[in-house]
Amino acid sequence: MRLFIAIGLSEEMKEALINVQNQMYDSGVRGNYSPEENLHLTIAFIGDYPDPEMVLDAMETVSFTPFELSLNAGSK
Repeated sequence: MRLFIAIGLSEEMKEALINVQNQMYDSGVRGNYSPEENLHLTIAFIGDYPDPEMVLDAMETVSFTPFELSLNAGSK
């Protein structure tokens, strides 16, 4: 099983990212665009690993402070 650790995104952020993808596509940029339900921010890619429970157990030992994530289009 291919495993990764990721941050889930709010519906508002997913919508904003989909809008950017659509603008890129409309501008002629071709590629493999992710569907909205697959959008996330990958923190760590673990790869093929046979025991997901072991990874979950390790993650439970990590302490962190909650934070807010935002997008900024920047200036043109």
